[in-house]
Amino acid sequence: MTRPAAPQATLPRDGERNGAAVEVSDDRGGATRRGLTRSVPALRILLVDDNVDAADVLAMLLQASGHAVATAHDGLQAVEMMSASRSDVVLLDIGLPKLDGYEVARRIRARYGNGIALVAITGWGQARDLRAAKEAGFDAHLIKPVDFRELTLLLAKVALSRVDMGTA
Repeated sequence: MTRPAAPQATLPRDGERNGAAVEVSDDRGGATRRGLTRSVPALRILLVDDNVDAADVLAMLLQASGHAVATAHDGLQAVEMMSASRSDVVLLDIGLPKLDGYEVARRIRARYGNGIALVAITGWGQARDLRAAKEAGFDAHLIKPVDFRELTLLLAKVALSRVDMGTA
């Protein structure tokens, strides 16, 4: 049986972003308040996961939310893609072939500093895994299966912080 082609996306250059509307949490118990929606700039996201099907589904959801998404399926490919087109956010699995997610994060931090949000999306959630992610330079750590609402709120915070800093 032939597998359908994975959706492809190219990341836009700076200034070529569409808006994505999300509802932003009021940070009280994780609840959202009606009427507190704010237009959030779309982000350029690099999604890195060796599970091709999971990456494709998450990429489609993120694209439907207005973001530009490119996917990589191993650590070396992720580093190469970052060199070709810089992302605002990297959603990065830890257990990757060729280079693990920790090493990818260290390389991105070494080359680009703190200007890119790094989010671990992994099945590894023990205290030692959280420490290792922080030491490698991750800004956030989400455990699979990821709650898409939680990811959306995290991305909204990243986008709004970029607007507030004048980098969006």
